[in-house]
Amino acid sequence: MRAILLLICLGFFRIPTLAGSLSPVQLSTPSRNVGQQLGRIQVKHLNYRNAQVTDVIEQLADMAREADPPVNIVMHDLEKARAPLNLELRNKSLREILLLVCKVADLHIEVRNGIVFIGEPEE
Repeated sequence: MRAILLLICLGFFRIPTLAGSLSPVQLSTPSRNVGQQLGRIQVKHLNYRNAQVTDVIEQLADMAREADPPVNIVMHDLEKARAPLNLELRNKSLREILLLVCKVADLHIEVRNGIVFIGEPEE
């Protein structure tokens, strides 16, 4: 079984689907706190051209670890996430950026016990 997790917590987490609709999922207090924390981390400008998804997520995870308090992000089993990523964003929260990167790369993101896990969806 593949563990596919990226922990991002929002007060009320919504998981984007391929159709673009949002499905609400109620999260525990630690998960909400992580989502709120990621929502408070503002990124002024990001520009990636032909970047590997894993490199982008690692850089975003570094930003999360430098926050006060730090947020831990764990990547697991990203063998298929090899397509290059082109992305330019301005004035977005780290939460919004992580959700977008995961959606574009078809990755699963989940918050467990105050940790953000990112991985490939189970087949």
